[in-house]
Amino acid sequence: MAEGMLDVKITIQGRRITTFSLACLDDKYVEDIKKVLKMKEENYKITNARDEFDLLWSIFDATITEDFDELKSKIDIDKIEGNCPNLYQLLNNLENSDWGESDKIEAFITPYPEPIIFMEPGHLISITVDGETKVDKQPLGEFLNINDEGIELGEIEDEEDLDLENSVLVQKAKEFCNAQEEILGLDPEDEWVKAYTTIYKCNNGMMLLNSFLGPSELVKMQKNNKNNITIEGEVNGYVNYYLSAKKFDLDKLTFVRYRNHSEWLEDDIVGNYLCFDNKMIEEYDFDQHNFFQIRHYGPCHVMGSDKHVVF
Repeated sequence: MAEGMLDVKITIQGRRITTFSLACLDDKYVEDIKKVLKMKEENYKITNARDEFDLLWSIFDATITEDFDELKSKIDIDKIEGNCPNLYQLLNNLENSDWGESDKIEAFITPYPEPIIFMEPGHLISITVDGETKVDKQPLGEFLNINDEGIELGEIEDEEDLDLENSVLVQKAKEFCNAQEEILGLDPEDEWVKAYTTIYKCNNGMMLLNSFLGPSELVKMQKNNKNNITIEGEVNGYVNYYLSAKKFDLDKLTFVRYRNHSEWLEDDIVGNYLCFDNKMIEEYDFDQHNFFQIRHYGPCHVMGSDKHVVF
């Protein structure tokens, strides 16, 4: 740590912290999976998978549970060797190699699916600054104390009509969006962003920003591929975020939430990303993160999907 900088750790804790990860099935396995389903039309004994999603779900489940019995009841691996060599080799490697779980997943899913955290009001937050506890296991909902009367950026006709408190909040949000234009796809002058961005004032000057987020690499991946995968997972225990700052003020904390988070998680959440001083907190680690299941496979075609991430 640089001289004169404070060492800050923010811990989000919960028995179950839901995650979703976005990735793609490697192209060389896409066609083989299609071929298996085509072969089924001629010989039903080859597979009883209902569709491509069903077969991929079973392959992923066998990989993370290390139990291939159910997969073998779904597909006769030996009968696909001639027509689907890539998939045949993959399934044998997944079952018989001594690779770790991450290596097995990377063998057929690209890029490695980094989790997006879904922080809920009941999860606990702790903050230490240079080892001194500033916040100790406080429920996130209570810690943030979100003002339910959010401000829709697209509904502001004239900023001069805002009272001082809301004017300061709007300017703060615009500064954040400008700083995150490239990273999260937030351009405060973009009509799409303005129409679907809501900001909420929280305790101690903190802010919650709710919008259709568009991290450039994820949006590009979803837009250019028909073999998108959404993987559900969970953290059992905690997520630690680390940052260094000359001065740590709570009013520089911003929680950022995907507006469309309810596509996969109906529970209320308070954020997906944690930011400080208009920058993403990029250094973090987990207690224990487990992938659970594939929730979606295929194209992502919804309104505005060329601008924001789809779960």
